Amino acid sequence: MDARQHTFVDIDPILSTLEKGGIVLTPTRRLARLTISEWAAIVHNNGVKALPRPAVYPVEAWLTERWRGLVETGRCAPRRLLTALEERLLWQEVIERDMAATGFSLLQPTAAASEAMRCRDVLLRHEVPVDDFSVRRLFGWDSDCQRFLTWLEHFDTALIQSHLATQADCLRACADVGSSESNPGETVDLFHCYDLQPLVIAALDRQVQARSISPTEQPETALPPLTTFPTRQAELAEVARWAADRHRAGKGTTVIVLADMASDRALLEYALRAEFDCLDARYNELPVNFSLGMPLSATPMYRSLLCALRLMLTSVDRSDLLFLFTSPFLPLACRSEESPQLLVIQQLFALGKPNLECTDIRHYLAKHDPTSPLISIIDRQREELRGRVQLGLGEWHSLFRRMLEHWGWPARDGLDSLEFQQFDRLDNVFDDFESLASVRPEVALSEALNLLESVLNDTVFQPKTEATAIQVLGPREATGLTFDAFWFCGARSTAVPGVPRLLGFIPAALQNQYHFPTADYASMLQKSEVTLQGFRAASIEFYASWYQFEDGVEQYPSPVFPSCSTPQDIPDYWLLRTSAQRAEIPIDILEDDYGIPIDAEDGTSVGGSAILREQAECPFKAWVRRRIAVSAPEPEQLGLSPIERGNLLHAVLYEVWGRIINRDQLLALSMDGLENLVRGVLDQIFGEHIHQDVRRRVGAACLELEALCTYRVVLDWLLLERSRNGDFQVVSREDSRRLDLGGLTFSLRVDRIDRLASGEMLMIDYKSGGVGSASYWFGERPSDPQLPAYALSQDRVQGIAWARLKAGDLKFIALGGELGLNAEKPLSKQLAALGLPPETTWSQVLEGWRDALTNLAAEFGEGYAAVDPQPRACDFCDLQGVCRIRQPPLSEMPS
Repeated sequence: MDARQHTFVDIDPILSTLEKGGIVLTPTRRLARLTISEWAAIVHNNGVKALPRPAVYPVEAWLTERWRGLVETGRCAPRRLLTALEERLLWQEVIERDMAATGFSLLQPTAAASEAMRCRDVLLRHEVPVDDFSVRRLFGWDSDCQRFLTWLEHFDTALIQSHLATQADCLRACADVGSSESNPGETVDLFHCYDLQPLVIAALDRQVQARSISPTEQPETALPPLTTFPTRQAELAEVARWAADRHRAGKGTTVIVLADMASDRALLEYALRAEFDCLDARYNELPVNFSLGMPLSATPMYRSLLCALRLMLTSVDRSDLLFLFTSPFLPLACRSEESPQLLVIQQLFALGKPNLECTDIRHYLAKHDPTSPLISIIDRQREELRGRVQLGLGEWHSLFRRMLEHWGWPARDGLDSLEFQQFDRLDNVFDDFESLASVRPEVALSEALNLLESVLNDTVFQPKTEATAIQVLGPREATGLTFDAFWFCGARSTAVPGVPRLLGFIPAALQNQYHFPTADYASMLQKSEVTLQGFRAASIEFYASWYQFEDGVEQYPSPVFPSCSTPQDIPDYWLLRTSAQRAEIPIDILEDDYGIPIDAEDGTSVGGSAILREQAECPFKAWVRRRIAVSAPEPEQLGLSPIERGNLLHAVLYEVWGRIINRDQLLALSMDGLENLVRGVLDQIFGEHIHQDVRRRVGAACLELEALCTYRVVLDWLLLERSRNGDFQVVSREDSRRLDLGGLTFSLRVDRIDRLASGEMLMIDYKSGGVGSASYWFGERPSDPQLPAYALSQDRVQGIAWARLKAGDLKFIALGGELGLNAEKPLSKQLAALGLPPETTWSQVLEGWRDALTNLAAEFGEGYAAVDPQPRACDFCDLQGVCRIRQPPLSEMPS
């Protein structure tokens, strides 16, 4: 008789041990969870006498019971075993104390606590001598690892002082203390325990005589080729159809093993429900058992509990509010489209706040739905919380219970079987919540709710269902079991054997030296091969598959399998090709230099002259900055930023030229008059134009120095302006105007316009930083087209000029004829110095600018976005990670 046709468990190698009253240890809880009646059925089906008890245990659970026995007999110090959540909270407390004492800061201390918890556990299980000098020296080479050693010492001290222990500490105690002399020859059998950690092996060696047993030997058979599917959804849909067909045909037991249970379970469950028509009314009739449950916090019943209790805070987020009004487990569910609650939700969302205040919720309820039970609930919550700041977890437990009674949770008649099983876990949840008082004696409301949510996250709900012929398992849960048909899903390289991952707080050299399971790829590969060969030997039919694309990213098959096969209905372009095949396929290079053009019907005003400058520097920069609004975050600024300095200088000059409107008034002022004028303007600008936030950030001393520097620059500049040869009158300051180019309209703001003695105009732009030469204004793509654009926006313009306001190097950089500036050359010589024909007239210069800027505007409007930077345009650009200008062309990259 083939036992595989009658039971899910391959018990042939363990029946003899169990008949003799022996103990079998397994790596998982799956076999250990079998009830007495299930064991009786197994025994009956295999013609074995009834067993006195199910003597199969998980290795670590059995060793933990041995540790408790050692404690009871006084051979180990009495210590309480921490839950995983308590251990993580204790780590978090240790890290927060260290931060407070040393000034060290972390953005996410909770994540650091979880990583530190994993690191200590792995160090203990692999018996790394942390106190050894050579080991500690390795930790000292990295600041994070060195900080972890400090935390580790504090954590170990906290455990000893509070008489607490972790799971690894229990194993360490079993390894340090041998078995009692009254039972020195006890023997246990290890079933499929081929990857035990060094500490577990040491504990077993000290406690018992352990021997390994294996499943019934099967003829060695090579793994079949992988079946290729285009996507994860296609693979799981096919597996669900296969399992459903076998179930309907009564072909025996079927197992589906998911390489990535966390990501694939929900999709597979949906596909199975669709195959068995169990999505709605027949939801609880799905003939499938899942080996792993889900966190209670993910169930609708307990999510409604958390949302209801979070209303005790001063505000709730939008998703929680929607769930409050829609959950069937709360008395607020909207029953019709005319429900006043919909109007309440609409008006609350119209406030535009990410978090909604409870006072606002109550206000709109009283206005539109005065009979809502939520009004009285909010009032009762306020009364319950009056004067309560820090409470013990027992007091918070009582308060939470009272609030749930006010809500009437779960407010639903006739809970089904799954819901009743979930509700039945409430007492256990609050017991676990209160047990956290050993590491969190008194907490505020927000932390109490976070702790309750953590308990619900760590409490896995596994519904009690009838035994069925279809099992969905993870690789570890399927170890040691036997089925008629077996399908291994998701066999891609990143899951089988997986990607090596170094722990953050342990030196990489140590992780490699001690062969940590996640750091040694060779060990991961060997373990995967052994596991899959065991699955193959324990199944009559064996299938395996993988999916090639995930969110458009190509995946690769597991190297454990020999090759891939392809279903007939998969299109050729989805198939995996070998390296040789890929080398024969020519690379198609797509020139994608154009984005979406600007639609003139949506309005043609696009922005300022900076668009033209960026389009000239690099069309891709203009596209990214102006069309899709992407830029790097601003760096942290100490003191005034260059932009803030420039704005202050502009404001001072704006006010100065409002009081001095021409050269005659400037010459009429004495030196004392000039100094008094500048001081008065500085007092006004620095007193009125600097926001309080800037004052607090910069400080008074820094602002005084900036005012002194600005005073010297402005005074020297006015002296330079007094030396100009011709008369001038300031006719415009910060003048706003529009310029039409290439079908687009640009908004310009000219710093200053002077009317010269000839009646013509001079356009001036202040530059407090570095500027180039007049050559920046010429070419098909002028480096700085700002002043040429200004010149095109005004009639009778005779010239343009940068006013360089840099301390120690004040001057005009100008272009034009008869501007009345110092040491001015004729226009022909200016053009000749720039490499332009000297006979060019000013009108021709303007016409050339119009052609060049029109082309730039047209390119921008058409969406031209090629990565084509001018020389030095990339020197200070923050978009190189987007355009990847440093990456070689695709045609030059190796295949």
